[in-house]
Amino acid sequence: VAHDERGRQGQQCPAQHHAALRQARRTRTRQLGGEERTNGHYVGIGVEVAFIRDSLVVLYPKKDSPAERAGIMPGDYILAINDQKVPDDSLDQKEILELIRGKKGSKVKLTLKPMLKSAVHTVEVPREEIKVPSVVAGYMIDSTIAYIKILRFTNSTYREFMDHWERMSTEHHAEHLILDLRD
Repeated sequence: VAHDERGRQGQQCPAQHHAALRQARRTRTRQLGGEERTNGHYVGIGVEVAFIRDSLVVLYPKKDSPAERAGIMPGDYILAINDQKVPDDSLDQKEILELIRGKKGSKVKLTLKPMLKSAVHTVEVPREEIKVPSVVAGYMIDSTIAYIKILRFTNSTYREFMDHWERMSTEHHAEHLILDLRD
C-alpha cells in the first residue's frame, strides 16, 4: 500500500480509485453559490470537486473553462490553495471552496497531485465568469419528438429552453416534447 506526501495511505489500485470517484460523484460537494443558483453564472475557475475522505478531488473541469485550459484533470488531488494546505482544520468545506473563487481576473494558485502519480505540481489559474447552463441537452429522438433536459432552474432557464425548442420545432419540425427534469 502506497503512502502520499502527507503520509496518508493511498489507493491500492486504479479500480479502487475510480470507485471512490464514482462514489464522490453521487455525494459531490459542488461550488454552488447563490449567484450561480439564480443567475446561471459565477466567478471561479470552472471545476467540479468533491471531498473524498479528507481530500479535495477534482471530478472534472468544465468544458472550455480556465481549469481545463490549465490542464487540471479528473482525479487530481488539490493539496493546497494559494499555499494554504487542504484539508485545513480551521476551515469548513464551504470556506475551502470559497478560496478557489475570487475576483474576476485574479488568479488562484493550486498545488495538485495527479491521480495515481507521485509528482506534485503547481498551477496558477485565472478566475473568469463561468456560465452554468440550465438546459444541458436538446435533441430529436425521432422525426417528431424532441427531448430537452433541464438540470437546474436559473434566471436564464426560460430563454435557454425556448432557444432549444424553437430550433427543434422550426428546423426539425418537432411536434412533441419529452421534458426531462430529473437530477
